Amino acid sequence: MLDNIAHEAYVFFISMLPLFELRLSIPYGILNQLPWQETFLLAIAGNFVPIIPLLLLLEKVLNFLNQFEVFSKFYNYVMEKTYKNKGIVEKYGKLGLFIFVAIPLPGSGVYTGSAIAMLLGMKKRDSFPALTLGMILAGVLVTSATMGVVNIFDNPAFVILFILISFFIYKKISRAS
Repeated sequence: MLDNIAHEAYVFFISMLPLFELRLSIPYGILNQLPWQETFLLAIAGNFVPIIPLLLLLEKVLNFLNQFEVFSKFYNYVMEKTYKNKGIVEKYGKLGLFIFVAIPLPGSGVYTGSAIAMLLGMKKRDSFPALTLGMILAGVLVTSATMGVVNIFDNPAFVILFILISFFIYKKISRAS
């Protein structure tokens, strides 16, 4: 019982960490015998926690830290990484941000997505749903891959179908706002 509580807490908190996010927390939870549904929900909840503070405070915090020489290297590192990854978002706007965050690769989560949205001056009301829905799709893909339900090499049609359905749902939601 206590083991499960510790693993649940780890899943939640790992999901909040930059770089790791869902890509590590979901496999961790499933490999430690947590039910996949619980793991998915804990990871989504944990990864959702930093979205609003990132959207509201990231630019202010980075600009404040940049005033200090000790942190200027960190600031430059964040800006360099963000600038390298902004292509798809710059080209496709909020849809590009959704796709960028949804791709479950290291460095493509809500932290980098928020930084790209900030760098490009995207409106928070546009970037929030793109970040949230992209994170949820990334969680579904990571959970599916971890569970072995979707093996990308054996059944790419399912992955493509799911991405298309998610795209249409996102378009419907973005039209409503």
